[in-house]
Amino acid sequence: MDKKIKNIILIIAFIIVTIITIFIVINNNKIKIKEYSNNYYSFKYDTTWNLSEKNDELTLTHKKNTAKIKIKNKKLDDYLIDISLKDMLSDIKTLINEQNPDYQLINFKENNNNYDSYSFLYENDKEQALVNVYKKDSSLIILYYVADQNYFDIILDSADVIINSLNIKNITE
Repeated sequence: MDKKIKNIILIIAFIIVTIITIFIVINNNKIKIKEYSNNYYSFKYDTTWNLSEKNDELTLTHKKNTAKIKIKNKKLDDYLIDISLKDMLSDIKTLINEQNPDYQLINFKENNNNYDSYSFLYENDKEQALVNVYKKDSSLIILYYVADQNYFDIILDSADVIINSLNIKNITE
């Protein structure tokens, strides 16, 4: 075979291999949306989070830093089922403050969603934490997002996908 033809074939093969490699790299780095569901709730999350379950607590850990989202379902005692979340707020705030004494509350609001829910925004010297509390039927769902001060707002868009897609199921126990 002529040397010129061999060089052309090598160049074409190189170009094809390069295109295939670029295609593989691009497809592997795409962020995909997944859905998680259990007996109490479901939500969507993107593939920048690793998901793990332990007992009744679900943890999502961000792949590129120490940010975490924890979701926990707590079954309410019978005497609390008919009490509104608003009437429980004082006790909830006290519990959060006792469990996290080094955090300062910087914002508190009632959420404007389909659930009886409130948000607490805390910070300390190193981290910010967003605690969302939802009440439905006989359950209290606590969603806790914590990240380093430098990354909290950067990752918040990804965390919001989870927070805003949370669907609490009808729980009848």
